[in-house]
Amino acid sequence: IKGSWCSGITVGGWWQEGPAVVGATYRATAWFWADRGGAGGTWSAASQELKIEFYSNAYGSAISAAAVDLSDVGESWTQKTVTAVAPANAAWARFVVGVSGAGPQGALQFDDAELVKE
Repeated sequence: IKGSWCSGITVGGWWQEGPAVVGATYRATAWFWADRGGAGGTWSAASQELKIEFYSNAYGSAISAAAVDLSDVGESWTQKTVTAVAPANAAWARFVVGVSGAGPQGALQFDDAELVKE
């Protein structure tokens, strides 16, 4: 996810979803890297998080969410994990990396992302 230097846009993210089972525990995890200087500049964002969101249908609003903050990620690969239990009426679980208020430099990168039912 690039800083606003790329397009002037300060929000961004990535998501993927799959069916959810009510009452099941889900774990979202990925490895993260954030630029902290050098030619690309220092990555910053007002909000940056890894989330699990649960939806009652594919087009509705989230009925529940759990998140972990990514602001402490730097220039070494750091694994972040969040877990949550699918609430009543959950039909979908969504893995989300979301950013808002991205600064003018750098990028937030991630790899080996997964959302699993435990």
